[in-house]
Formats: sequence, C-alpha cells, structure tokens
Amino acid sequence: LTQMLKELPSDVHVHTTIEKMIFLIHNINKLDRDTAIVGFTALATLILLRKLKHILVPKYKLIQYLPEILIVVLTSTWLSYLLDFQSHNIDVVGLVSLDGFELKNPFSNNVRQWWGEMFPIAFVCAILGFFETSTAAHSIGSNLEMPVSNNRELFSIGACGIVVSTFGALTSFGGYARSKLNAMIGGKSPLSGFFMGLTTL
Repeated sequence: LTQMLKELPSDVHVHTTIEKMIFLIHNINKLDRDTAIVGFTALATLILLRKLKHILVPKYKLIQYLPEILIVVLTSTWLSYLLDFQSHNIDVVGLVSLDGFELKNPFSNNVRQWWGEMFPIAFVCAILGFFETSTAAHSIGSNLEMPVSNNRELFSIGACGIVVSTFGALTSFGGYARSKLNAMIGGKSPLSGFFMGLTTL
C-alpha cells in the first residue's frame, strides 16, 4: 500500500493512527498477500511468545530472559534467505553496502540548509529520548539504590548524538527493557553498559 499512499491527492492526509486504520480498512482488498502474511505472522508470534512468558515465568524463572523480539528477527531473516522473500515482492533490507562510507562534519556549510527543517524533529526526538532514558534510570535505579543524575543522563545522550552524527547514524537512548534486563542479571556499574555496547557493535 506504500505506492498507493504516495499517489493520494495532496488534500488527502494519512498521518495519524486513526487515518491509517481507516485507509487500511478501505484498501484491505489491495494488500500484498505475501507481505501481509509475513507481517501478521511476525506480530502474532510476538504476542504469543509474550503471553507464554507470562504464563510460564512463575514455574520456570529463566524463561523471563527469553528474547522474543530477537527470536522473531532471526527467524524472519532465516526464512527470508530460505524462501527468497524478495522474489515474492516482499521488501527486505538486502545487502548493506559500505561504499561511500565516510566521516562527515554535521556542522559544515553544505548541510546548513537542512538545519531549519531538521531542528524541530531533532528537538522532539531528543526530548522523548531523554524522558525514556530518565524514566528507565529512575525506575530501575530506585529498585537497586543506584544514584541517578538527570544532568549526567542528558550530557551522555548529547555526547552520543554528536558522535554518531559524524557517521550519519541515528542517535540512541536508554531503554526500559535493556535497563531492566541489566538490573535483573546483576549489573551494578556503568561497565555493564559498556560491555552491552561492545556486544551490540
């Protein structure tokens, strides 16, 4: 339905969740069957695995560490390779090329033209990211009696944003799920976050 969205008249807006639901209902018969099967199967699997976790955790404590999102991503990737999703007209990331990868100066003159357009979006992302990071830190920190500094969190997010922007990457923030898992497995110092970063890298 992406192509249909692009071809809509300029006076028709499909931005909010309700507008998207209405658009989907009106065009349900034009869905790409294979893409819909993959999408809805992945969603159903996520919901099912999460429900199973809640049911089984009282009996089997270790099951709370089951990474259901990672399982769905790995299974989807394997199935994409096995069944050749691209040949069925299902969009996939495909090969990631590093050609032309270079360090960029985000403050250079040739990108200044985008500052006005990008600033409101960047500002909202930064505020939302700060709230998520701060909420996670306070929620988990209070359980572990760890000191949490909002100023330090904000400085860390800002420094991270500036560094990753030189690679043309998106900034990242602290998340409740990662912080909770870190606390559950006994992480007590910033070194646990450092090793998580290394593992991700």
